[in-house]
Amino acid sequence: MVNMANPIPPIAPKIFISHAWEDKALVRRLEAELKAAGAETWVDHSGVHGGDNLPKRISDALTWCDTVLLVWSEAASKSHWVELEWTNALSLRKTIIPCRVDQTPLPALLANVLYVDCRDFAKGFTQLQQALHLDPSATKPEPPPSSTTKDRRIDAAIPSIAEVGRPIDLRVQVRFPDSPRFGLEDWPVKTKPAQLEQAAENVTLEFPVDAATGKLGAARLEIRIVAPEFDIAGNASQILLVPPDALSKYLSFLMTSKRAGVCRLNVEVYNLEHIFLGAIPIETEVGSEVKSPSTNVANLFLFVTVGQEKPVTRSGGTYSKSKEITQRTPAPSQTVTSSDGQIIQAGRDVIITQPKSEANEKKGIGKSLALWLGIVATVVTIITSIVQLVPDSGAPKSSRFFGEVKYKGTDKGVEGAEIMVQAQMNGPIVGQNKTGARGAFDFAIKAKWEETVWVTVSLGDSIGFEGSLTLAGNQDIPFEPIKKKP
Repeated sequence: MVNMANPIPPIAPKIFISHAWEDKALVRRLEAELKAAGAETWVDHSGVHGGDNLPKRISDALTWCDTVLLVWSEAASKSHWVELEWTNALSLRKTIIPCRVDQTPLPALLANVLYVDCRDFAKGFTQLQQALHLDPSATKPEPPPSSTTKDRRIDAAIPSIAEVGRPIDLRVQVRFPDSPRFGLEDWPVKTKPAQLEQAAENVTLEFPVDAATGKLGAARLEIRIVAPEFDIAGNASQILLVPPDALSKYLSFLMTSKRAGVCRLNVEVYNLEHIFLGAIPIETEVGSEVKSPSTNVANLFLFVTVGQEKPVTRSGGTYSKSKEITQRTPAPSQTVTSSDGQIIQAGRDVIITQPKSEANEKKGIGKSLALWLGIVATVVTIITSIVQLVPDSGAPKSSRFFGEVKYKGTDKGVEGAEIMVQAQMNGPIVGQNKTGARGAFDFAIKAKWEETVWVTVSLGDSIGFEGSLTLAGNQDIPFEPIKKKP
């Protein structure tokens, strides 16, 4: 018999919150509200780039919990770790409550599971309290304020080693204070640098509130690059939108060093009222200038004998009439002249004899002139042929743009995505196409090898990649749909 004077307190639910890193801000709010309502929670705040013990920690937490709260979004649908967590929870027969934060459909195995709609947080949390049998009087979600500030971290990274005259990328992104640092998987080109030089600056950003919806809007920042030792392709200042509950998109600046040695640049951050928020100094070691490929040189020597048989007397002997007279000089720069002949040089000196008669002399001059013209035409033709065979080091190696578009952090290709290539941001279109099977693409564009172009990749009404790329062969383009088409 239960003693009503001392009722048994309800057992606090043990909740494992499974989520994608991009939904971290919403998860923090959920965690706080659930704890205030009396629930015990477990959340992985180290991110998917955690240490080697991450799988064991997840396994222990799944064994400990009785309910898995699956925060479901487009980012979660593409996360390997989220998939691993909810499928293991299903095999362990744990209660799974999907918490939908956007229109992304649930997996087929969870299609018949009742879910909580958290697109309106207050209503969604009330539904969640009822599903978890929590006391609704224990807590009440507060409406968002008319204005709010949040701590963020601005990261900048550049290859640790560069070369004079060869362009490199400077990448900038606004992240959460506990986000992982840049990794080589964040780099935009197929050929990854051996090591990154990076720095960060913590800032407090103010996010405006939409008066009509009461939802937080994106903060707008101006990123300026001050780099007197570099040439910057395009604008040295760009506007960056920072979502209130997600990481910002990447900014890429194409930099070319002017000199060798340690070169420094500053990434300066301003809000749209031109108020200075912070600066990130960063350095890279620049090696010697890139040498152009050596030029192939072809030498052509012609040996020509013209004239009639006639003896020629030189110091040292008389030559026979029975043979044409040809004498090669001991040195290429020396010219030998007989008393009754003339010389034609084409790589070597040649003695040519002619009769002394006036008619023969005139006839010989005409023949010599015709011969000269023939030789010149032949030499020009041969040299032209040789030049055509010599590779042109300045010509583009390829005008193809090829590679694969994959969902960020996975090996899953994005099929049917539209790729638009422009000469620069908002510049003329130099090529466009769609991805095929496994996200592969391969098409011709009007650009040269190692030229920088502006690439936009979209699927439906979402843009998953937008930034500058250097044409350097096979490209892997990460796809992260965080922006709607205008």
